[in-house]
Amino acid sequence: MADHAKYAGRRPRPPAPTPRARIPGPIAFFRVLRRSAIEGLALDHYEKPIVFTRTVLGPVLVVCSPTALRHVLVTNAANYPRETLQRRMISDGLGFGLLAAEGEQWRNQRKVLAPHFTPERIAGLEKVTAKVVGRFVERWDSLGDDATVRLNDEVCDLAIDVLEAALFPDGLSGKAAIMPALKSYFRKAGRLSALDAFALPERIPRIPAFLARRSVATLRRLGEGTVDAWRKHAGRTARAGILDGMAAEGRAKPFTPIETRDIVTTFMAAGTETSAGAMCWAFYLLSLDPEWRTRLEDEVDREMPDGIYVEGSLMRLPVTRAVVEETLRLYPTVAVTARKAIAADTIDGRAVTPGTIIVISPWLIHRHRKLWAEPDLFDPGRFMPGAREKIDRFAFLPFGAGPRICVGQGFAMQEMIIAVASIARRFLIEPAPGFDIWPELTVTLQPSGDLPVVLRRRARMAPGDGSN
Repeated sequence: MADHAKYAGRRPRPPAPTPRARIPGPIAFFRVLRRSAIEGLALDHYEKPIVFTRTVLGPVLVVCSPTALRHVLVTNAANYPRETLQRRMISDGLGFGLLAAEGEQWRNQRKVLAPHFTPERIAGLEKVTAKVVGRFVERWDSLGDDATVRLNDEVCDLAIDVLEAALFPDGLSGKAAIMPALKSYFRKAGRLSALDAFALPERIPRIPAFLARRSVATLRRLGEGTVDAWRKHAGRTARAGILDGMAAEGRAKPFTPIETRDIVTTFMAAGTETSAGAMCWAFYLLSLDPEWRTRLEDEVDREMPDGIYVEGSLMRLPVTRAVVEETLRLYPTVAVTARKAIAADTIDGRAVTPGTIIVISPWLIHRHRKLWAEPDLFDPGRFMPGAREKIDRFAFLPFGAGPRICVGQGFAMQEMIIAVASIARRFLIEPAPGFDIWPELTVTLQPSGDLPVVLRRRARMAPGDGSN
């Protein structure tokens, strides 16, 4: 078990940076941003609804007030497009898919892609998701008791397999290379350049982008290969995927080949990073809390007596859902995002000048002292029926909010619940000796290291047997 984990009463306090006593000055703030934005947050950020800071990047407003968040993300969202620097970090590697696109390009993509992620469409992917997870569990089962695996690598592979089976049935090109390329890209390109401190034009190459060029080339090649494979098999695969749907969608402005490639590479990233990282954290958090681990095991033993996920069980797994949602509260994949004011505005009574950067940090919002009781502690009870309904919509933003809310949030939640339930039903996952973990933020928030864990098989039960 990691030494970073501490206990407060019965609930564990998972690893997180200690808030600074004071907000760093402009130069120190930029240095912190180059390492990890969450390392630079101060007590004021965790206790005040809005914090104003002057930085080398310009005036910055860190917003945590639900009313202010609603204003920026929904009511006056048109005045707050994505901040250029963050958008460039994404687009340099993933191109202008749904995450980085703006304006008419984004509206066109959203219009085409959103219908493929309705609740009905997502429910139609439950069976194929469960099948992939089932194969994953059986492979682990074949390893025997006390097998040690690298949890991070394993769940990344699972997430890619689910993405391929559910959305790309014609195959993901070179899928074994996807996660190494993504991790390399985020690690190298997800850092601020010194040129950004002086607001120099984007046409001047940045060193982080130069260091990530091979990863970018790999991601683009994999995206193009996936599109090429689909074109060769279009109409001949038994089940249609997302590319079939995009091609069948009638629209005045079709996607260009580059835009199609960028949409695919964006799905490769967004469709794996959220679920893989959250599953790693979920099993780590459960290893810290025997009470909630037992509650989850009791639930999956009851609903999955044969050790196999039963289609249609999602609504009967409230504990599993609560564990996943509490994990996303503590460790949101998109931990920090930013917008920039186009025109003058007022947010919660505070004047905002054009060019002000509005920082929206789910990491901070989810741990804010005014929004949550004991926010640093792991407590899935917050999300159990009866408590979940009391959470303000803008106090919990793992998938964003407003027009740019993550289009695949329902798919990601379904995948994570099925995977966590299926794995927990069959295995007790314990950190290996020397196990260590820490939240690392580049473009996304991910657990550090390989995360070696020991798998211990749980006893199978006969149908109707209530014992472990």
